Amino acid sequence: MVDNPRFLILPWMAISNLGSHILSLVRRRLPEDWTARYGTSPVLCETFVEVPRRSGGIYRASG
Repeated sequence: MVDNPRFLILPWMAISNLGSHILSLVRRRLPEDWTARYGTSPVLCETFVEVPRRSGGIYRASG
Protein backbone atom coordinates (compact mmCIF):
# COMPACT_ATOMS: atom_id res chain seq x y z
CA MET A 1 0.00 0.00 0.00
CA VAL A 2 1.29 3.47 -0.89
CA ASP A 3 0.09 6.64 0.81
CA ASN A 4 -0.59 9.63 -1.43
CA PRO A 5 0.54 12.82 0.35
CA ARG A 6 -0.97 16.21 -0.33
CA PHE A 7 0.30 18.47 -3.03
CA LEU A 8 -0.34 22.17 -3.62
CA ILE A 9 -1.34 23.83 -6.86
CA LEU A 10 -0.81 27.55 -6.44
CA PRO A 11 -3.73 29.85 -7.39
CA TRP A 12 -1.88 31.54 -10.26
CA MET A 13 -1.36 28.20 -12.05
CA ALA A 14 -4.22 28.57 -14.53
CA ILE A 15 -3.95 25.22 -16.31
CA SER A 16 -7.24 23.37 -16.65
CA ASN A 17 -7.41 19.90 -15.10
CA LEU A 18 -3.83 20.18 -13.81
CA GLY A 19 -4.50 18.35 -10.52
CA SER A 20 -6.15 15.31 -12.07
CA HIS A 21 -3.50 15.21 -14.81
CA ILE A 22 -0.65 15.20 -12.25
CA LEU A 23 -2.31 12.47 -10.17
CA SER A 24 -2.91 10.33 -13.24
CA LEU A 25 0.75 10.61 -14.32
CA VAL A 26 2.01 9.81 -10.82
CA ARG A 27 -0.28 6.80 -10.48
CA ARG A 28 0.91 5.39 -13.82
CA ARG A 29 4.59 5.94 -13.01
CA LEU A 30 4.43 4.74 -9.41
CA PRO A 31 4.79 0.95 -9.94
CA GLU A 32 7.95 1.29 -12.04
CA ASP A 33 9.63 3.76 -9.67
CA TRP A 34 8.59 1.82 -6.56
CA THR A 35 9.91 -1.45 -7.98
CA ALA A 36 13.22 0.15 -8.97
CA ARG A 37 13.68 1.68 -5.51
CA TYR A 38 12.27 -1.00 -3.17
CA GLY A 39 12.23 -4.18 -5.28
CA THR A 40 8.50 -4.74 -4.88
CA SER A 41 5.42 -3.54 -6.72
CA PRO A 42 2.56 -1.76 -4.90
CA VAL A 43 -0.96 -3.09 -5.28
CA LEU A 44 -2.88 -0.20 -3.69
CA CYS A 45 -2.53 3.58 -3.64
CA GLU A 46 -4.49 5.24 -0.88
CA THR A 47 -5.46 8.82 -0.15
CA PHE A 48 -7.69 10.53 2.36
CA VAL A 49 -10.01 13.46 1.61
CA GLU A 50 -11.15 15.79 4.36
CA VAL A 51 -14.82 15.56 3.34
CA PRO A 52 -16.25 18.62 5.11
CA ARG A 53 -13.66 20.87 3.43
CA ARG A 54 -12.89 19.10 0.14
CA SER A 55 -14.94 17.11 -2.37
CA GLY A 56 -12.19 14.83 -3.70
CA GLY A 57 -13.13 15.70 -7.28
CA ILE A 58 -9.53 15.70 -8.49
CA TYR A 59 -9.04 12.14 -7.24
CA ARG A 60 -12.26 10.97 -8.92
CA ALA A 61 -11.30 12.70 -12.19
CA SER A 62 -7.86 11.10 -12.24
CA GLY A 63 -9.37 7.65 -12.27
